[in-house]
Amino acid sequence: QIDAVKNGNVVYLSKEFVTTKGLQVVDSFNELMDMLEGAVPAAETAQTAQTAAITLEYPANMQEKGYTEPLTLTSAPQRVVCMSSTPVLALHEMGVPMVAIPASSVVDWPEDLAACAQQLQLSHNTNFDIETVVALEPDLVILGYTSQETYGAVLEGAGIPVYYTSEGPSINYEQTKQTAIALARSFGTAEMAAEIEAEFAAVEERAAQFTASHQRMRMMIFF
Repeated sequence: QIDAVKNGNVVYLSKEFVTTKGLQVVDSFNELMDMLEGAVPAAETAQTAQTAAITLEYPANMQEKGYTEPLTLTSAPQRVVCMSSTPVLALHEMGVPMVAIPASSVVDWPEDLAACAQQLQLSHNTNFDIETVVALEPDLVILGYTSQETYGAVLEGAGIPVYYTSEGPSINYEQTKQTAIALARSFGTAEMAAEIEAEFAAVEERAAQFTASHQRMRMMIFF
């Protein structure tokens, strides 16, 4: 989806605008300019959002691990490297510009994201060169906390802001939920955060209804 559609910056023209001939074209042009001028405030708001400071709070599960201080950036990041798979789709949905994401054999990333973001071979790759990320000149890296002492140390040493997630060898549902909601509150609007919270609430309600109406069984899932 192109940015104009994603951001709602689409102006619809009536057929008279493109078929009018003679002097009437001046009237059409003036009316068109009136419509475009009405769209300017939205563009200014977007520009303000890009230059405003942003604070990334840590969810409760990360605060329990000692990550109690939020990460504050002087402006909204424009070159994000997400080395943690869990928040990629939520960030993409919120329009966060990512220049690199983890390659995945489990999830098919959206086509527009896969086309513009470099895919890093991180899974089971103990020889991954973190300088590859440094060379991308990111203004924010999102990284699983278990890699803080290795990759995180190099990134922070290079002056690159790093936000840590609870993703490690595994991550459970509640951690995934808290991470997505925390990032939505930081990067998105209040409406976006509410939508993501509502999605989780709907899944939990459906699971509760299923549990109440079906016989309980033990299940083992291999993946």
